Amino acid sequence: MKTYLAWLPASLIVIAGAVISPVQQIFVGKRTVSKTVELSIYKGNDYSAAVYHNSYAQLHIVVEKVSGQTRTKVWDTTIDAKQLRDFPTESAAKSQSITVTGMVDKKEHLEISYLLTYDSDGSKLSMQDAAAVYDIKGRVNINI
Repeated sequence: MKTYLAWLPASLIVIAGAVISPVQQIFVGKRTVSKTVELSIYKGNDYSAAVYHNSYAQLHIVVEKVSGQTRTKVWDTTIDAKQLRDFPTESAAKSQSITVTGMVDKKEHLEISYLLTYDSDGSKLSMQDAAAVYDIKGRVNINI
C-alpha cells in the first residue's frame, strides 16, 4: 500500500503532463489575430532621361491568406500603366495598408505577390516577386 501511495503523485504528474500539453496546443494554437501588411510603392531610379519618355509600368498586386495548402485571396488590385517618371520617389512613396482579421496566429500567414510589367515603345518585360508576412505586422517595398 505504501509503495502504491509513493507512485501515485509521480503517475499523476506524468498523466497531467500528457493531457495538458495537447490541450494547450489546441487552445493556444487557435488564437486569432489581425495581421497587417504595409505596401510601399516607389521608383528606384531617376527616370527623367529622354530614353524613358515612352516607358510605362503597370503593377498587379495580390494578397493571399495561407493556411496549410489552402489559399484565400483577400486583396487584389492593379495600378494602371503610367510613365516611369510619374511614380513617386522612395521618400514620397505611395503606401497602402492591408489588414486581415480572424487569422489563426502561428498557423496562417499572408503572402504578397506582384507582377510588374514594363512597356517601352511596345517592348514588354514582366517581372514578378513575392513576400510572406508571418508576424502581426510586415512591410513590403515594391521598387519600380
